[in-house]
Amino acid sequence: MIKKISAAVMLAALLLLVSCQSGSEQGGGDKNAGGSDVLPPEQDQNEAGQNGEAPPKLLPELPDMDYGGYEFKILSVVDGDFSRDDFTAEEINGDVVNDAIFARNAYVEEKYNLQLRPVIAGEPQWNGGGSSRIRRAAAAGDAEYDATVIWGYDAASLVTRGLLADLNDMPHIDLSKPWWDQRANEDLSIRNRMYFTTGDISMLVADATSAMMFNKQIAQEYALPDLYQLAREGAWTWDRFAEYTKMVSADLNGDGVMGVEDRYGFLVIDDFMVETINCIGERIAKINADGNLELSIYNDRSVAIYDRVMDLITDSTVVFPTQRVPVDQQGRMMFENNQGLFFAHGMLSVIRMRAMETEFGILPYPKLNTEQPRYYTPLIVWWSMYLCAPEIQIDSERTGHILEALAAESRYTVRPAYYDISLLGKHARDEESTEMLDIVFGTRVYDLGWYYSVGDYAMGMIGIFRNSSGTFTSVVDKGAGRAERELEKINGLFDEFVN
Repeated sequence: MIKKISAAVMLAALLLLVSCQSGSEQGGGDKNAGGSDVLPPEQDQNEAGQNGEAPPKLLPELPDMDYGGYEFKILSVVDGDFSRDDFTAEEINGDVVNDAIFARNAYVEEKYNLQLRPVIAGEPQWNGGGSSRIRRAAAAGDAEYDATVIWGYDAASLVTRGLLADLNDMPHIDLSKPWWDQRANEDLSIRNRMYFTTGDISMLVADATSAMMFNKQIAQEYALPDLYQLAREGAWTWDRFAEYTKMVSADLNGDGVMGVEDRYGFLVIDDFMVETINCIGERIAKINADGNLELSIYNDRSVAIYDRVMDLITDSTVVFPTQRVPVDQQGRMMFENNQGLFFAHGMLSVIRMRAMETEFGILPYPKLNTEQPRYYTPLIVWWSMYLCAPEIQIDSERTGHILEALAAESRYTVRPAYYDISLLGKHARDEESTEMLDIVFGTRVYDLGWYYSVGDYAMGMIGIFRNSSGTFTSVVDKGAGRAERELEKINGLFDEFVN
């Protein structure tokens, strides 16, 4: 009873706090800022309230059910560095996201008389962590888990084994609702079959959403133009980024050698080589008119962006590869210490930089050129985690019912707690950054080519950076044969699924 009362009080407090946020925090910015043609994160235009008031709560179309105290098991892969548990909140502790999860869980548990039971798979690796449990359960014919949140790579591997349920075919789940990410549904669906997705039910893909952070103090010292205004005008391009990056390097310790104690224009992780193609809106693989997944990595635009990237990252006096030093989170630490003008990383790093004394701003990734119609936001693919349901289910109708209820309630608890209150209210340093975050979250690119490991292009691209050798074209050519064989296999599997 105490838990139920506390949850009700917390839910009311959360809704009141969110309703008091500024217009920009409620997604009130110009939806066309920076050439973007999308609304702010998961904001549905037809939900807008009248006269600036909060929009009415949209309820899921679900029947009233009593599940008799059923334990609903959600398998979550949790790694302290890259992922959190989005379903465990044992008590209210003052952390706004934890308390929102607590309120959501308690609401759904009370409404449908069930118990949410998160099962934590602590494996840190993204190659088999958690998915091995799904495979073992399937081999034994057991419906051990009702749902799972798992690495994108592992989700794709389970799809090819036929071990995940089609969410589009699961009773009560309506992926067209605003609590599900419509861009993910568009990018990750093959022949209208959806095996893993994301939305307000989990903030892990939000954590993996990349942005370009910049140090305001260094930008001011070198009299850089207003970077926010460049972004608004659609003029924040790769050439501008490279120009400014090359201006600020300095041998701070005076030893005549650029190293970990010096200042650079760009602090970068290896994943940037993977993200590069997505930040201009291109993909490793995409769905063609016949509904098949086809190779799309090689074209004039992708060649152009990698040419620009290689020209920059091969200059060790300008770019520092933060994963080459034996210190965890070295890039973030250097950025916090004013040793980098730009730092490309996920939202999780923004949240973790709450103690940084120097002001920093947030920008979307640059465009290839001004002809590019809008910005595109890549994901750190090794951090990206998605909601799935195992193929073996005791009661798929119950599973769909509970997942839809959790997702819908998350829209009014977890999402605003994370985005409006935590990220924007606590960690974004200025109003302009909140405007930029609307663009960042509204333009995410989901690339099936990465998750299905087509051509092993991810490691190929990273290898160029790590070894300072090779070219984009050589990597594409090397993986082309393997990629075509893998795509043929994947498309063949979907032929079987559909038929």
